[in-house]
Amino acid sequence: MKRTPKFKCPLCGPEHKQFADEKAFSMHCHSKGGEHLAPDLKPAEVTAADRAAANENEVTEMWRAHHADQAKKRAENRISSSEVLRKAGVPFVVKNNGAHLILDERVDFWPGTSLWHCRITPTKGRGIRRLFDFLGVPFPAQQGTMSRPEATPIAPGP
Repeated sequence: MKRTPKFKCPLCGPEHKQFADEKAFSMHCHSKGGEHLAPDLKPAEVTAADRAAANENEVTEMWRAHHADQAKKRAENRISSSEVLRKAGVPFVVKNNGAHLILDERVDFWPGTSLWHCRITPTKGRGIRRLFDFLGVPFPAQQGTMSRPEATPIAPGP
């Protein structure tokens, strides 16, 4: 049966040497020039640990900001999708404060993520335009949207 190491040197770098007994750990510490258990005596190693912690903080804050942005985007989608459905005259029932809409009593639609499932057939999809295609309803023209410019033929060169 293998013995699990009990003593771990926290300041030896990424490999984190591990020792099964206190005597081996103590000998290792003295061979490195001092007591590893007092990080304030080893400023270079402590600052490296601080840098790692700061990097983790930055990454954590980045992901928190990303999740907050995504939540804001989903909230905006809930509002704009229901407005588009109203413009098109598609009847729907609002459930869960607008997070779930039931369209025409046959399609479940989650406007925050634009996910929809048909209750009658096993059809699923994502996106409000594909939902309109599935329902057979023309997508309403929105103000401020850019249409594609018409292609102009290029005259042949000399």
